[in-house]
Amino acid sequence: MLAAAVALAATAASGTAATTCAVSGLGCPAPPEIELLPALHVTPQALPAGKLAPVSFSGRARVTTANGTHPSALREAVVDVDRDVVIDVDGLPACGYRRLASRESDAARDVCRRAIIGWGTAVVELSYPESRPIALETDVTLFNGGARGRATRLFLHGFLPIPRPRALVAPVTLEPAPGDGGGLHATIAIPRASEGHGSLIDFALTVRGTFATADGARSSFLSARCPDGRFEVSMPKLVFKNEIGTPGVAPQTILKGSVFLPCTPKRSR
Repeated sequence: MLAAAVALAATAASGTAATTCAVSGLGCPAPPEIELLPALHVTPQALPAGKLAPVSFSGRARVTTANGTHPSALREAVVDVDRDVVIDVDGLPACGYRRLASRESDAARDVCRRAIIGWGTAVVELSYPESRPIALETDVTLFNGGARGRATRLFLHGFLPIPRPRALVAPVTLEPAPGDGGGLHATIAIPRASEGHGSLIDFALTVRGTFATADGARSSFLSARCPDGRFEVSMPKLVFKNEIGTPGVAPQTILKGSVFLPCTPKRSR
């Protein structure tokens, strides 16, 4: 599913460079403290070279450490998406943060059903000094939060039942990428889980390409074209924080990299 290598560089909070290596879908042969193993896919893979067509997106990412210990917590992700991928929420109902923040997964989907644009799962590992790590899986739902100016807000919603039942809502802000090249610039703010004892270790999400408007018509949330046989998704900043003070681990680790996804240009006749 992963088209090409992901170049990852790890940088500690002090700014000193750590291991840099190329990562395939199977992992990194000389891993830094934290590994991010992404797998991404766009459907359909054959797309027009010039005009936009609706697409769906699916992706998975696993977070591991070189020695198998509990990883630092991913708290912020900055992602830049190829200019040949666009979004459009015009006509798509929106759901606000407050309607999601106090609800379990089923209740959130019920109250904001028409704003759903994606779904998946997440696994959060809880680590406490007095016990072995515990892995908890939660459903994840992606909701449209509405557009304001040039920015579009989305919300990723999950729910952890222990140690204290709590909804986890991650705001996603999508804006035009800086500069003249086009594309999307996404910033994801990931909330603390279990007072810092929870770290995301597995995440899978599918984003649908079309939705029904209020008048029953179909519209495209996610569209793409394929002029050169690939899409680029770059990650200029993935911030991991050692919130529980694990000895020997940097207070903050930043990963950077790029993923290339294949597509097949369909030439017009």
